Amino acid sequence: MRSILTFLLSLTLAGPALAVDGVLEINQTCAVNTGCFSGDTAGFPVTIDGSAGSSYILTGDLTVPDENTSGVLVSSSYITVDLGGHSVIGPVVCGGTPTVCSSSGTGRGVSTTAVNGVRIRNGTVRGFGDIGVGTNASGSIEDVASIGNAGIGIFVGPISTVDRSKAVANGGDGIAGANWVRISNSASVVNAGDGILVGNESIVSNNTVTQNEGRGIAAGDRSQISGNIVIAIGSRGITGDVDLTISNNTVDSSPSTTRGIVVSRGVITDNVVRGGMTGISGMGAITRNVVIGASFRGISLSQSGSFTNNHRLESNLVTDCETGVGISVSDTRIIYMRDNNLRDNEISLSIQNLGGGSAEIIAGGNLIVGRTADISGSHTFVPISCNRVGSTTVCPP
Repeated sequence: MRSILTFLLSLTLAGPALAVDGVLEINQTCAVNTGCFSGDTAGFPVTIDGSAGSSYILTGDLTVPDENTSGVLVSSSYITVDLGGHSVIGPVVCGGTPTVCSSSGTGRGVSTTAVNGVRIRNGTVRGFGDIGVGTNASGSIEDVASIGNAGIGIFVGPISTVDRSKAVANGGDGIAGANWVRISNSASVVNAGDGILVGNESIVSNNTVTQNEGRGIAAGDRSQISGNIVIAIGSRGITGDVDLTISNNTVDSSPSTTRGIVVSRGVITDNVVRGGMTGISGMGAITRNVVIGASFRGISLSQSGSFTNNHRLESNLVTDCETGVGISVSDTRIIYMRDNNLRDNEISLSIQNLGGGSAEIIAGGNLIVGRTADISGSHTFVPISCNRVGSTTVCPP
């Protein structure tokens, strides 16, 4: 009987530690001394190959010895790693203005190989030599803080989500993703690279992006950027290439060299942009925006060829560009403007760089009043309804 009990006890001691409901435990003791479950061996990183189960939880902090050592590595699909409110800690320290890290290396806090469906949640990762937390393929990161890592704070592969997470004082980009990702309800603050960087057809919504050294939010083609608060100190607050929808964002630009929203072509609507060199720059449907206090240009448009009815200026307020231009138009022959309020700018509307040609302004319901000039540059004003230009009301014949 005693030998049977001894045998059963040895099996119990040799097996993985189980938390509640069959979730497998990870802690510093098993990580260093024995390995925490099948597929894992003593030493870092704690390796999850899925052979022991699909759900894992930290029951205490993990601390790695150097910047080249990783904390947790997932190599199987459809795994959940719950950090349990604990931290995965490396030795790197990042801080200062701009953000500088004490060292860098190859260690990653919590990461995956090219596997799908990995969920990482509920804890903190800090002080690693490379990426703080990330998935190489599809996955999700929720309620995670990535702080003071030498590389990217949070990275996700294609078809992934980041929600309710934050990246602070990392040595690379704050939050970065591939194509088809969603970044929402998160914060990216004082990172050395871009605040949020995503690929094509992504969604970036309801985030706070503050004082990152690079661009605030940079997105690929056909992405949607909405409801974000951006305080920009780098080159651009929100930027992308073509067919973006940028709506309901607030962008404050501190340096006079920063541009608020910059796209090649897209829909730019219902944004508030304050300060900086240029408020909004690009082509497309630019509607219902408020641009205040740009030092150079409030809204800047430039395109070879015609500014068609699908590319329009409508119901924008551009004001207090005290030493600059409210709306500047370059290399554009036809301008459609309705119900814009351009006031208290040095020059409210400037037409330029037309190679000796003249622009046609098709306008209705606009207020165009400048301090030194209402409209400058060669143009023909074609009213489709009454406009106020300076002290004159200009109506259709």
